[in-house]
Amino acid sequence: AAPALTVSGESVLFYLWFFELSLTYQTLGDEVRANTSLEEALKLLETQLGTQHPALCRVLTAMAGQHIASGNYRRASPLISRAHGIMNEHHGPDHPDLAPSLLQLAILEFRFAEYDRAAILVQQAVDLMAKSAGTDSPLLLTPLYLQSLVHMARKETGTARAANQRAIRITEKHYGEGHPSLANSYRIMSLLEWQQNHPDSAERAMRRSIKIIEKTGGRDNPELAINLRFLAQVQVGRSKKEAIASTARSTAIEEKKITRMLTMGSSQERNEFIASLYDSTHWVLSMHLLHAPTHTDAAKMAFETLLRRKGRALDAGADIQRRLWKSLSTESQKTFGELREVRSELANLAVRGPRSDVDAYTAEYDALEAREEKLTS
Repeated sequence: AAPALTVSGESVLFYLWFFELSLTYQTLGDEVRANTSLEEALKLLETQLGTQHPALCRVLTAMAGQHIASGNYRRASPLISRAHGIMNEHHGPDHPDLAPSLLQLAILEFRFAEYDRAAILVQQAVDLMAKSAGTDSPLLLTPLYLQSLVHMARKETGTARAANQRAIRITEKHYGEGHPSLANSYRIMSLLEWQQNHPDSAERAMRRSIKIIEKTGGRDNPELAINLRFLAQVQVGRSKKEAIASTARSTAIEEKKITRMLTMGSSQERNEFIASLYDSTHWVLSMHLLHAPTHTDAAKMAFETLLRRKGRALDAGADIQRRLWKSLSTESQKTFGELREVRSELANLAVRGPRSDVDAYTAEYDALEAREEKLTS
């Protein structure tokens, strides 16, 4: 049996405050502050209850969920394993409270392309939740979405479609049409149609997903960036103009998130976030180089995105440089100071963009890079 929850009333209030604060920040898209609030809640529970109490698992899985959403799977993995170990020890392998950690473990396996292992884990999560809450419970929605994606990755289209249709039926039964949860189902439906080489159906389904997100979360919702990028990939064979417009909007939404993320958090968190932008940056460049090499708007978007994000990456490394400064000799500090100034100029120049004179901008940028290389050698 799990140990009793013996914690003071004041501590409970602080814990609830931190946990609810994290949900508020998550709703606002402020992932750094959301995670900080969860860390405070976890410290409070560990102080009051110890490090192995089942009450910690809710916070651990919430923290892992934040890291998964940000693409920081390395940080998520130990949190999930810890929560799963605590629950398994106190309740056994067949308890429904193991479902959240099983689901998160399945997500990690899916992200690492271990689809067979992911299929087993997500099925276990679905079975535990269905046994506890019923076969048409809304709690099944997230595992059903993942189950659809896993089977789609395994080229098992019929199984994937069945899981997604089940999620749609559950959502419409409990919440009606237009609920935010349906955005996930229509996104998956779009991917399935695309996999079956039905581009028109894929575009219609993705537009339905986008419409629901816009209606319920606003036109700048970060979740739209992925949908718009996929929509552009569907559109590019039919209309390069529409594909470029969708890509531009996706990039603009991401830039707002980048600005927010890079003003908070540790240097390591900022660098990990920058690394997570690889897919979107790759698509922007591919949009121009592979699909629209002669289109002016595509070329400008690719050029500005690449330079702007390179500038962000340079700026994100500034904290590491400042820490190195203290360990250098006077002569090395002088050289390092010059290098820091050059990189700061590069970052500012990249974020600013070329404005009107592209040739002058390129020449200035190349000169700064040459100076940077000389200083680093």
